[in-house]
Amino acid sequence: MDHPVKWQDSYVASKHITILTGEQLKIPGVRVFGKQHMTSAVSPLSTHYHENAYEFVLVSEGSFTFTVGDETYDVSGGDVFLSFPNELHSTAQSPLSLGGFFWIQLDISVMDNFLFLSEEARGHLIEALSSMTAHVIKAENSALVSLCKKTFKLALENEAYAAASHFVYLIYAILEASKKISSVRTEDIQQVINYIHDHVTHDISLYDLAHLSNLSLSHFKQKFKKQIGVSPRNYINIQKIELAKKLLKEGKSKTETAMLLGFNTSSYFSSVFKKYTTKTPSEYTK
Repeated sequence: MDHPVKWQDSYVASKHITILTGEQLKIPGVRVFGKQHMTSAVSPLSTHYHENAYEFVLVSEGSFTFTVGDETYDVSGGDVFLSFPNELHSTAQSPLSLGGFFWIQLDISVMDNFLFLSEEARGHLIEALSSMTAHVIKAENSALVSLCKKTFKLALENEAYAAASHFVYLIYAILEASKKISSVRTEDIQQVINYIHDHVTHDISLYDLAHLSNLSLSHFKQKFKKQIGVSPRNYINIQKIELAKKLLKEGKSKTETAMLLGFNTSSYFSSVFKKYTTKTPSEYTK
């Protein structure tokens, strides 16, 4: 894998790509809002992450492939690809093909006047975002694209307050679309989700989960990813790492945390932790 880069966009205004940064947007919490249209394929995006920021990539037309860890996600017109704060992602070796997309980087480390919201409203929005687990949100129509185009137009016109209100609406629309993924969970997959949450400190076997759902391992993995948006192993690791963050902040050592979460060795725990956060446990607690 290429060396991960802490990605930082710069202002660009050209025929096929426009990137607005915080300096142009003047909306607290919106680090970047970009739009790109490809008439021919361009080079793949290398492995990178966005410090303390969610990134929403909303595809307006065409199809694109993104990679998170060992997982590959195909998105097409109307879909949203979501990367979480500090999460490594790329387009692997897949060039950006014909088509277009918007992208928004939402910096959740901004505390004051976030999207011009009150402290309570900011807290509600951040909590809602933290409940998301899927990397791909599929919209049923082009409403998200239309809303994103309108928001971008307002941003270009320096209408910061109007654009911010549209950002809030757009984010909640994406959240609502993501809930529809959860709402179609079948009973067997929901049972597996409950089991993972109840046994997150254990060494959870995919074979046991497949047996619990009365499916073959391959069928179970396919069905889980289709309904949840990530592979079962990825989902388990996400839950473990979220709990690990809390334990480390509470003063547990790396070794204690690894043992509590069912990792075989502290070195393996450290490698998984860094894969999902870009930091080692020691770096995280500094």
